[in-house]
Amino acid sequence: MATPRQNTFPPAVRIRSKQDFDRIFQQGTRASDQHLMLRSAPGAYPFSRLGISVPRRYGNAVRRNRIKRLVREAFRAVRHDLPAGMDWIVIPRPGPEP
Repeated sequence: MATPRQNTFPPAVRIRSKQDFDRIFQQGTRASDQHLMLRSAPGAYPFSRLGISVPRRYGNAVRRNRIKRLVREAFRAVRHDLPAGMDWIVIPRPGPEP
């Protein structure tokens, strides 16, 4: 019997260092729509990792933290379906609150 996948967000899958953010911004590819901009680059780990960058112009701290929670939850749900070994940065675009 197969073990169920865990939809968790452990510290190992979080991108936090400035060096990782800079590397992904410089070397990564970009895709966007009217709501989000996504940057991705191959990573050094055998699993996908997520970084979130929410600029202050997006709104106050409550609004910025809400969008971070929503992005983390979406990542948790699809993490195992993403290509292994990729680093992702999600940047929301200002607009109406979700």
